[in-house]
Amino acid sequence: MEDSITVSVTVTNNGLMAGKETVMLFVIQPYRAIAVPEVKVLRKFEKIELGAGKSTTVMLTLTADDWSVYKPQIGNGFNQISENGEFVVAIHPDTDCDVYNDAAVTNKLCANFTLAATSTTVGGSTSSASLIEMA
Repeated sequence: MEDSITVSVTVTNNGLMAGKETVMLFVIQPYRAIAVPEVKVLRKFEKIELGAGKSTTVMLTLTADDWSVYKPQIGNGFNQISENGEFVVAIHPDTDCDVYNDAAVTNKLCANFTLAATSTTVGGSTSSASLIEMA
């Protein structure tokens, strides 16, 4: 099994009519050793329909490909690298996770996780899955 993290998000329709929503999961790595321009990247999404007053739980699974980046140096081809360190997942594109604050992320639409492996090229690693729950 590949390294993976499952993010669980509960979505509630507080309206009086049925509606549709797209649950979007972004990955943020505030500090990197490799200089790449991406800071907040959309990695997963799921479209849902909810009746009025109904709730559902959406499970989105991130794998090593989702928190890795392509090496920006010319001549490296399309090699991806996954760095160890702190990451933040966020639901919704406008969510402010305050990732550069030393305090823990407090926004309920954000959650931290730490990748504790050494920097390696993506592929073939094994690990158990983790679960991050967000309300």
